[in-house]
Amino acid sequence: MDAFLDWLSISRMNFWLNFIDSLAGHLAWPILIAFLAFYFSSPVRTILNRTSRVKFGDAEFEFKRDAKEFVAEAVSIGITVFYPRAASNEYGNARDYVLNNWIEIEKMLTDWLSAQELKPGSSRNPSIRHSIEALRKVGRINNELAALLLRLQSLRNELVHQSHVPLYGEDKQELLGAIKSIKSRLKSSLDVSEP
Repeated sequence: MDAFLDWLSISRMNFWLNFIDSLAGHLAWPILIAFLAFYFSSPVRTILNRTSRVKFGDAEFEFKRDAKEFVAEAVSIGITVFYPRAASNEYGNARDYVLNNWIEIEKMLTDWLSAQELKPGSSRNPSIRHSIEALRKVGRINNELAALLLRLQSLRNELVHQSHVPLYGEDKQELLGAIKSIKSRLKSSLDVSEP
């Protein structure tokens, strides 16, 4: 009987050792990957936040860098960045906000130009670049605001090819706040009343 109990305890021990060995073999890679993801999450997040180039098909976008430079340029010429109230989602979807505000700015520019009859001789609508240049020439906007509007147009063109704005947190709020401020400044320069 003692021999049988010895065999049984060795058999159980052998079973548990095999089970532990098999379990360790199957869980080793998932545990290692989870550990590495946890251990390197902060450096990876930092690298991703510093990423300024996004490649989509054959086109490359440096939207984050361009947006930061745009905001810095706006602040340097005296544009006050409007920030939303705390915990507000005033700006909503950033991509839609930028595109919709650009449409409003385009409409303000072309409407003003049409009203002033500063169109070129052809019956087609003038380009936005032409509208901005005409406003600058007659002194309605200064050189800096004209350059900023052209830069905003370039940002808008980059954004059209992206499904979302690759900006988060403070960067997003600054860009959207700067656009709101520029639109407000343009409205007052063109004597456009709020709808």
